[in-house]
Amino acid sequence: MGMLLAAEARDALDGEGGPETGSTLLLLLSNARRSVPFRLPDLGAGRWRPLLDTARPNRRRKVAEDQLNLPAYCMLLLEREPAA
Repeated sequence: MGMLLAAEARDALDGEGGPETGSTLLLLLSNARRSVPFRLPDLGAGRWRPLLDTARPNRRRKVAEDQLNLPAYCMLLLEREPAA
C-alpha cells in the first residue's frame, strides 16, 4: 500500500500569511511475504530520499528514479528532493 502526501496540497500558512512550503512524502507499507516491485510516481525533476526504512534501519537504501523492490513486512518513508 502506498500513500503520497503532496507538499502542494497543504493549506497551511506561514507567519506572513503566505503558503507554507513543505516536503512531498511517500509512505509505502508491505504486508507481503516476499518483496514486491513498486512503481514510484513520476513527479518530474528530483529524486526520492529514504527517511525511514524498517527493513534496513542501519543502512541507506539507494532508490531508483522509477521503481524499487519493497521488502517483505516493511515500512518505507521517502521524501522527494527537488532537482537543484
